Amino acid sequence: MSLIEFPKTIFEPFNLLIAIFAIIALILLIITKASTDSIKKNFDESGGKQLKKWVYYLAEICYSVFLTFISLFPLLGMFGTVMALITLDMSSGVTEEMQSNFFSALTSTAWGIISSVVFKIVNSCVQPYIENQIERARKQLHILGDKNESEKT
Repeated sequence: MSLIEFPKTIFEPFNLLIAIFAIIALILLIITKASTDSIKKNFDESGGKQLKKWVYYLAEICYSVFLTFISLFPLLGMFGTVMALITLDMSSGVTEEMQSNFFSALTSTAWGIISSVVFKIVNSCVQPYIENQIERARKQLHILGDKNESEKT
């Protein structure tokens, strides 16, 4: 019997939920990065004149949801902990099942915190680039919007 059984606990409901959220967060980050790369490429090739609003909105929305997911990881971990602790049956004394549920409760919190820390570190590496490209697009689309409106009148 080993002291830590991480592979077994990853398949418990809340740990699995945290893993699914981590995969979704990674997909959102990839979409955000691809969108901001498209914005940068557009500025490099045409000075932003061919920039599409949907690319800007896609980058803005995906990045916003990604940031929200980072803050959700610890909450999901704590929720998993609370749910595992609620299932403890204290009337029969300390049993193997009770120890397993308690370990499950702690691993849920640990996975939530680990996921949050990892994605915060990743975000700190890509945040300046992503926010810069989103801001460039926001300014360009605002300028283009004003020019188009003045040409109509």
